[in-house]
Amino acid sequence: MPAGVVSQDSTEVVALIQSHGYIIDSTSQAVGVDKRLVASVIFAERFLNVNWMESELDLLLARSGYNSSMGLGQIKIRTAKWIELQCEDSTSAYYSGASFGRGFRPSSTREELIGRLLDPNWNTWYVAAYLRMICKRWDEAGFPIGDKPDIVASLYSLGTHRPNGAERIPHGSPVQNQFGRVAEQFYLISERVLENGH
Repeated sequence: MPAGVVSQDSTEVVALIQSHGYIIDSTSQAVGVDKRLVASVIFAERFLNVNWMESELDLLLARSGYNSSMGLGQIKIRTAKWIELQCEDSTSAYYSGASFGRGFRPSSTREELIGRLLDPNWNTWYVAAYLRMICKRWDEAGFPIGDKPDIVASLYSLGTHRPNGAERIPHGSPVQNQFGRVAEQFYLISERVLENGH
């Protein structure tokens, strides 16, 4: 793991993932995403981006209208809402089919969405759904990345769209970032980690 990262100790992150192994496994199967990819993205988020002292502050900020990152996979409020919209928009390049969102109902209020993001089952669903949408978009554009966990994780951390609203268009030479490198390192051992959690 990268030296000098001020974050949760990796041993604690591994234990957290193991304690949620069943949720990660069952949700990944239901959504159609590699459970090792889901676990790896969660690991990178928790290892690189989580300050345990800020969880209450994140909740307060979320309830005050800020775009806070929340829950197990540190999904941002706006990202979760965007994922919900893609589940209903059959014209979207990220739409993954009617069976993908079967029985899914978008949150009706911000408070409901916050509650979902605080629930590990829901939060893991948003993580897995986002990963599936990213892979689908790149696959259909002719640049499959499903076998490149570092690239998928990098795109997860960067977001599908730039801060100015422009989409990150799929292309033939994507580059991993630090988030992607950390996720890839964990991906290599994730099968064993998840098995030890059962």
